[in-house]
Amino acid sequence: LEIGTYCGYSALRMASVLPGVRIASFEVDPVHMVVARNIVAFAKLDHAIDIWTGHSKDLLPRIAMRYQGTGQCPFRAIFMDQRGSRYAEDLAAMEAHGLLTSGTVIVADNVLKPGAPLFLWRVCTAEACYRSQIIQVQEFAMPSEDWMSVTVVQAGGSTGIQACCNMLSQLNPYVKAVPQGLQQLHREADRMRSRARGARGVTFAEWAAFAAAARERLAEAGIEANARLAPATTKEHQR
Repeated sequence: LEIGTYCGYSALRMASVLPGVRIASFEVDPVHMVVARNIVAFAKLDHAIDIWTGHSKDLLPRIAMRYQGTGQCPFRAIFMDQRGSRYAEDLAAMEAHGLLTSGTVIVADNVLKPGAPLFLWRVCTAEACYRSQIIQVQEFAMPSEDWMSVTVVQAGGSTGIQACCNMLSQLNPYVKAVPQGLQQLHREADRMRSRARGARGVTFAEWAAFAAAARERLAEAGIEANARLAPATTKEHQR
């Protein structure tokens, strides 16, 4: 499952290296959806990639009904590349609709900049259900740090993850009370996203400063990157 298709590049890459795997990808923008579907068809991979259009909060319940009973659900891997403020809510929806199982790998992009502090808090504090690694990366074409997170679902089997998710839901939507500082950071991240789409935009220097401040505030909550991805060499890019 991919949430955030854009033009379909990552879905195509995944389908190319994983023959026989079916990929469901969500795109909220109908123009991007049309572009992606045409690119996927041109690549002759439309038999392997389903591109859905709509908001993730509406599509997650539907996709559960579409794929359950086909052997393709729950999902073994999930790539989250949508609006970071949606990550925590979408994760909760996946838990509720049985889209996760033991061993499911969840990769989330841009969790530092613009950021997904509530999602990071959930996957880093719910240790009975998740094991997470946060990887420091260099933002593409920008002199700024960013993070990706890789999370593996720990609960044993579908019954185990459901019991674990039920336990989490009873305790708190975000497992433990989210620190006030992270709630404020969540709101600030959304404001930066809104600014980036506006006429004035956000400069590279402003993004770098925001990422540095976000890193410090996450560290105060006990959330830090614990691995670093080295930049690719010119030869690696050419491959």
